[in-house]
Amino acid sequence: LESYRDSYDTYQDLVNDQPPGTTFNQHRGRSQEVEQDGEQDASVGMLKLPELVSKPDVYTLTTLLNIATKTRDAPTLTRVWNLFKEYDIPPNRVTYLTLLMYYAELKDVSSVRRIIHTVRVEKMDWGVDGLTQLIWAFMRFELPATAEAIYKLLRHNYTANLDHVELHRVRRYLAGQHIMIPSNHIPDPITYMSVLQSHAYNGRF
Repeated sequence: LESYRDSYDTYQDLVNDQPPGTTFNQHRGRSQEVEQDGEQDASVGMLKLPELVSKPDVYTLTTLLNIATKTRDAPTLTRVWNLFKEYDIPPNRVTYLTLLMYYAELKDVSSVRRIIHTVRVEKMDWGVDGLTQLIWAFMRFELPATAEAIYKLLRHNYTANLDHVELHRVRRYLAGQHIMIPSNHIPDPITYMSVLQSHAYNGRF
């Protein structure tokens, strides 16, 4: 949690227009006196939101969310996620990819499916990198059918190797999983590497 605390201290300095290190010093009990606007809790984890000089943007909060996922501490992640709601900042594609990787690491299938559904409802484009992460996630869940369907459609977009019947079947299957793949999305080297690693991880060679 230490890296998260340091990052959150930096974030507080940023949004409150304070000199770098101000919040860090206060939380470490340093003798240096600084002026603060608004109330801040002595515990970094408890996010009492002050009157902010600068409103954070989606990039700042997503960066903080990414750091929070590294702690593997659910309450910390929840507190950061609540900041999006407090400041009325809609998550973007990278925000959802950050959560996707976190829940995939935990093998939390239901949370990953919830994220997929949200991305579909909000009509976001996963991008090739996002679809590659989905392949990795479903292979990690030992659900190769979905992972292979994503790869099949990406590969078809590049090689046109599927006949009409199979193409329709794959698209219909993925639509049932709330996964849409635009025709201009094709595999990149990372996609191929992810597929190879996923098969090796599950002993499918």
